[in-house]
Amino acid sequence: LNLPIVADAGADQIVNEHIKILLDGSMSNDPEGQELSYMWTQISGEPVVLSSASSVTPSFTSPTVANGEIKVLVFELKVFDDNGRESVDTVTITVDPVNAPPQATASAKQS
Repeated sequence: LNLPIVADAGADQIVNEHIKILLDGSMSNDPEGQELSYMWTQISGEPVVLSSASSVTPSFTSPTVANGEIKVLVFELKVFDDNGRESVDTVTITVDPVNAPPQATASAKQS
């Protein structure tokens, strides 16, 4: 038996800025039951620091986002076993801004 292993980086997420985000590779599997190793890499978006690139479920804090903008972060999960087999999946994290207080401007000009 030499069935392919399956990487599963979890479902895409839409999150707020400044919160702890958990990536989840726990649905990755090896049909032969071998233990898997994990390697997370951020492949696009504003750089963030993962708690552990080799954890099944690393975390990071979502970055600051200006009002009216979003930031899209993409992470790649590579899973591999001791037989040299590997599989890759990606997950996209979209970060929305938390609404800031509105800003008003006024002038004395009348028409």
